[in-house]
Amino acid sequence: GGDVKLPMFYPQACKLGGNWYITSWQGVYLWRAISFPAKWEAVGQITDATPMHPTLSETSDQHAILLTGDAAHGTLRAFISPLDKVHETPWAEHPQSPVVSGFDRIAPAGPLFKDNDGTLWRPAQDIRVVYGRCVRAWRVDSITSTDYKEEHNISKAVFIGGATGVGSDAMAMHLVSSTNRADGSIVGIVDGLSLQDVWPLFVD
Repeated sequence: GGDVKLPMFYPQACKLGGNWYITSWQGVYLWRAISFPAKWEAVGQITDATPMHPTLSETSDQHAILLTGDAAHGTLRAFISPLDKVHETPWAEHPQSPVVSGFDRIAPAGPLFKDNDGTLWRPAQDIRVVYGRCVRAWRVDSITSTDYKEEHNISKAVFIGGATGVGSDAMAMHLVSSTNRADGSIVGIVDGLSLQDVWPLFVD
């Protein structure tokens, strides 16, 4: 919307410090909502790193964080900015970046989300066989401007979907966006590939 002219593959809207922002994949540019959701203005380029699914979130110590896959090195890189300075670009790289490694988890698959117990999860694609094969959620144990830790044991990651052989994600799944509902359930929209190529809705 508005004056956005850059390619907007994998647009990820996120509220940071009370304002809505969105990133574009190519070049990792940051945009701020002038009138959400219809009009946006360019803020600047967060990083010139070659990105894969750049995803915005907030840390627990009042910083914005951008997580982006680095397919060339099989890692997940992180960039940070104080919430009151997100308009000052480029952002600094997180002191622990790259924060994750492994092709089973380095490609972000949508915004981070919390379950009903307040546990934070990061959805990520498993791209070991093919891009978008399936999505798992990895538990995030610490996310601050100086520390990032998440579960590393794949057996403890939550399988969301993809390559099941049946249904709406029979062939693949590579994105999921979820939210908590008042009744305690989680509803999400996923980009899954079935034999009919549909966009499914799931309710957990």
